[in-house]
This record gives sequence, structure tokens and C-alpha cells, in this order.
Amino acid sequence: MEHLCKHCGTNTMLHHHWDYVTFACPKCRKISSTDTAVFADEFLASQLIVFENVLQIGDIGYIEETRYEVVGVLMVRVCLVVWHEYHLRDIATGTICVLTEEEGNWALLQVANIADNGYHNASNKVLREGESIYHLFIQYNNCQVIAAMGFFERPLYRQNYHLSKYISPPAVIVVEQHPEGIKTFKGSRVKRSQLRDGFPSKTIPSNSNFDTLQPVWIDMRQLTKVFVAMVMLILFTNWGFNVQKQEQMVKLDMSLDSTYNGEKISVPFTITQKQPLYIVSYCDLTQEWIYVNIALVNRVTNEVRYLEQNMEYYYGEDWSEGSRNNYKTVCCVEPGTYHLAVMSEKSSDLHNYLSVTAYWQYPQYRNAIIACLLLLVAWGIANLILFVVEANRWKLTLNPHSAD
Repeated sequence: MEHLCKHCGTNTMLHHHWDYVTFACPKCRKISSTDTAVFADEFLASQLIVFENVLQIGDIGYIEETRYEVVGVLMVRVCLVVWHEYHLRDIATGTICVLTEEEGNWALLQVANIADNGYHNASNKVLREGESIYHLFIQYNNCQVIAAMGFFERPLYRQNYHLSKYISPPAVIVVEQHPEGIKTFKGSRVKRSQLRDGFPSKTIPSNSNFDTLQPVWIDMRQLTKVFVAMVMLILFTNWGFNVQKQEQMVKLDMSLDSTYNGEKISVPFTITQKQPLYIVSYCDLTQEWIYVNIALVNRVTNEVRYLEQNMEYYYGEDWSEGSRNNYKTVCCVEPGTYHLAVMSEKSSDLHNYLSVTAYWQYPQYRNAIIACLLLLVAWGIANLILFVVEANRWKLTLNPHSAD
């Protein structure tokens, strides 16, 4: 298929034939149309506008496994914002789509007959289409086509028009209000990699700013549901492990004075299954320190596990430091019969009271609480990432490019 411009004699060719309405010559920019209502021979006041288009008339490529041919290109401007609209024809079905490009961000749009749903009402800030919710992203009041070339399925008008863009990343709805009527388009973001693969001979520019249709990989609703389910599973599992536990203990009391020198042994106790042993020591210190050596002795195998506890406590009129308590956990104590052997050394000859208590078979909530806190931190980080991404996406709407 080809079209010979009657003004400059330029011959523009396509690979496939179709019945177009308007033709814009790529060289002289003159318009010819089969529609008598379309202005001709005076479109585009300036012919000095240079097309910096990535795709050319007649290019053929794939987007999402659909084969398209580029049939027309428009440049649209509002204030200082300029974007390209590539009109693509589905070779298989003949359907016309619009591939928009603004600063390296791409979206593929198709005509949608949904203007009767009230989308043309500029006061609408939120739109619903099925289960999707679209938010008004930006409005352009005086959009103007400043350059055109190629073949188009509709007339091209010189009048400015109003454009509203609603987004639900990666989906988008665009409503154009022309003096002749309302056109509504619906589509979604196109990745740069898709265009590179679909048009391998073309150099696809990188994004020069934040892609407003870039979807966030975090779905906070689903993530919250997953985290709540995980927290409930952790707490329920922890409760199941602890519900039948009955805390057991053995306590060893020692009176320390200047005559004490030796060790004291606790009564024997039996551990029936592998588990941790929690040991708490207390000494009524007064301006002194104490060193406590505790030995956990297996009475059958004579295996010994040692742990040390250092305590000190000093104080003044309005200050204090140290502690009279110390806590230790002996992990993975094997089943068996044990006793504690305790020796101590202290810094003074004052009379003191030392208590060493060992607990086992006690309910444990620490690991469950830590796991829940980690999930809460991860959920908070995900919320922060989402907040930053959405802040970058919507900051453009604080000063929308519009002209009243």
C-alpha cells in the first residue's frame, strides 16, 4: 500500500493495505482526507518541528505476541510537555491501537466504549471498572497536536482538547474531550524490554523519570494477610508446644561469710527430654562484687558443663550501677539426672545470701515473640517502600501540567 502526496510528490508506503481516513505527509506535513469536515492543506503552522520518533511509518514488530505495523505518528504538546502517539494496526484483525511514549515511558491503549459510564465528568477523582479502581492522576486542559505523519483511521483536528488520565498501575484509562465528542482509551504499561524484543532493529530510549505506570511488586493487602496468617500460625504453634508444660525447678541457697570456702551441691533432679535449662542467680550485694562458678553435672556419665556468672552492685547518693541478679541459659541439655555444684568468690568478708535456681520444662515465648517482631519489621519496611514509590508516582500531581 502506498500514498503519493499531491503537494510534494513524496511516496509513503505500508506493507499492508487498509482503508484510512486521513493522511499526513511526512515531508511537507500537508493533510489529505476522505472526510470533508477535516481541514486540509493548513494543518501545522510550523513545518520546522523535528520528529524524534523511535518508530517509523511501516515498521513491523510484536507487542505481547501481537504483530503490529506502525501506520501513523502524532506529537502532542501541552505547555512544556510533549509526547508521541504511535498508531499501530493489528495485522491480523485490523484493530488500531495507540502506543504512547513520554520520556521513555510507554503504554499501549485501545479505544474503549465506556464514556457513558461518566468517565468524561472532570469532577470524578476515582473510577471503577469491574473490580479495578482507577485514580485521577493528571488533567491536561489544552492539549494540541503539533505534528503528524502517516495514516490515521480518524480525522485530525486543529482545536485543543482536554485529556484526563486515570491510573491503576499498570493499567490506565485516558479520556479525551474533543469539541466533536469524547474518546476513551484503555490500556496498560509496556515494558522497554518488550519493545526491544518486539522491534529488535530499533533503539528504545531509557526512562528519563519515574514511570507512573510502574506497578509496585508489593501487594500490601495480600502481604498483610500473609503476615497475619504467619503470626497466628507462630502463636498457635508456640501455644501448642507450651500448653502441656509444667515448670519445674531446683533451688540452691548459700550463706556466704568470711568462714565460707568451698562448694555446695544441689539435690539431684531429672530431665526427661532434651531442652534448655534456665539458671537465675541472686546475691544481696552491697558495694561489692561476686564471682559464681556453676557446674551442671550428669550423675550417670559424669559429664560436666560449666557456666560463670559475675555480679556486682555499687551505689551512691543518686546513682547505682550493676545488678544483684544474673541470668544464664544452658542450651540443649540431654535427658538424664543432674545436680548443680556451685562455688563462689567475692570481694569482701561481708555476710551475703546467694541463691541459684534452675528452671526447666517451662513455657517459652521468647522465640515466638522475636519471630513476630521480625515479621512486623518486614511489614513496616514493605510499607515504607510502598510509601516512597507512591510518593514518587503522585508527586507530579501536586503541580499538574494544565492550562486553563
